[in-house]
Parts: sequence; structure tokens; C-alpha cells
Amino acid sequence: MFGTPGHQTCRVGPCCARRSGRRSRLTSLLQKHGTLLGFAELSLRPYAEDCRTSRVAFLEGWYVIPGARRQGVGRALLSAAEQWARDRGCQEFASDTELDNSMSAAAHRGLGFEDAGAIRCFRKDLYAAEDKS
Repeated sequence: MFGTPGHQTCRVGPCCARRSGRRSRLTSLLQKHGTLLGFAELSLRPYAEDCRTSRVAFLEGWYVIPGARRQGVGRALLSAAEQWARDRGCQEFASDTELDNSMSAAAHRGLGFEDAGAIRCFRKDLYAAEDKS
């Protein structure tokens, strides 16, 4: 389980904690004896689906190596992420996942996230129509 001696959560240097434009970002890494077990990448967004406040902490990416799953690593990363968000005045924390990623959806729900609904995103290449004419 996470929290035993040998585990450490690191926030590493300017390559991982930075401001990108108007967004503040952090990558939190969890290591045991120098081996990376997982990471969580966070940002601050002005809005996130179904959130009622502005300036929302957003979980951009989250990964735990297969051999470290179901041992509290993801929970520890998210706990550090939530504290990072609180320290920046956020009242809500949001995330997303692909519609068919049931493992990620279950992990999110297991850590207290509520399903905010599903959306389908679209894009259109504005120059493709010109190429066909």
C-alpha cells in the first residue's frame, strides 16, 4: 500500500510545475526506490463541464503503472492533486475520459468523482472544403 516507507510523492522542478499562458500546471510523480509508479498532470481551467464555479482544477492526465495498480498509488496522486487545487482556491476538481474507457470511469467514481454526463465532440477542417472544389 502507498504510504509505506520507500514511497515518496515528488513535485519536480520547473519542467513539471509551470505556468503555460494563463494556465498553471503541475505534474505530480509518485516513486518508490527511484522507480516511477505513476503521475497526475493538472491544470487550472476557467470552466469544466457541469462545474458551478470558475477556476476549476482539471486532471489532464493520470496514469499508474500496471504493477502498482490497486495499491493506493492513484489515490495518493489524486489526494496530492486535490490539495494542490485547494491551495489555489479551487472549490471543484474535474476530469474526463474517453466514453469507452470503463476502467478509468470506475477509478474516477472510486475516488469520489461524480459523472457529469457524456458529450460528443466534433471538429471540422476549414480548408478541406476548399481542396475538394
